[in-house]
Amino acid sequence: MNMLGIYMLRFSDEQVLKGTDNVIRAIEWYIANFEEHTPGPSQEGS
Repeated sequence: MNMLGIYMLRFSDEQVLKGTDNVIRAIEWYIANFEEHTPGPSQEGS
């Protein structure tokens, strides 16, 4: 799926229910890291 540009984060029910703050931090960290290390869309044809 990653080859198609689809990425997933997985969390257990327990993590979501009992550690919501940690789940949110993990999502925020992933987004920041993903944006830093992923090239933007091609500007070809613009």
